[in-house]
Amino acid sequence: MDQRGITKNSFILWIVVLIGFFGLLLLSRFIFKVSPDNGQVPPSLTITPHVERINCSDMQCLGTNFLDCTPSEYTYANTYGKISLIVYGHENGKCHFQIIGAGSLKSANCFLSNANVTVQVLNQLFGTESGVGYIVQQECTT
Repeated sequence: MDQRGITKNSFILWIVVLIGFFGLLLLSRFIFKVSPDNGQVPPSLTITPHVERINCSDMQCLGTNFLDCTPSEYTYANTYGKISLIVYGHENGKCHFQIIGAGSLKSANCFLSNANVTVQVLNQLFGTESGVGYIVQQECTT
């Protein structure tokens, strides 16, 4: 064999080896899916997919959507500040929503069991004492 044939063969061999290496690397990412936490999401972290929400202009709209746990949003302003309630929908068998307060009002992230999605809880969230404050404290984090 001449010197030129060896160089051409070596070049082709290196190309095949590199393509094979990158192919195996890419394939292993799909097969093994290695992650430091074994693919589990920590219980304190909630991933909420983006869903189109209904923008409510009154409490009746919010009440209906809250009781059905339908993705919706309502913002209300009073003398203490502005308060928004965002319903994300059902997650892991519970109704996920956030109440976001401005000024002296607190914010909370809540996961209510379906039995606790009631008018009394909604009233409690908007500051009307209805005797269910313990539910809000148990199922919401501030």
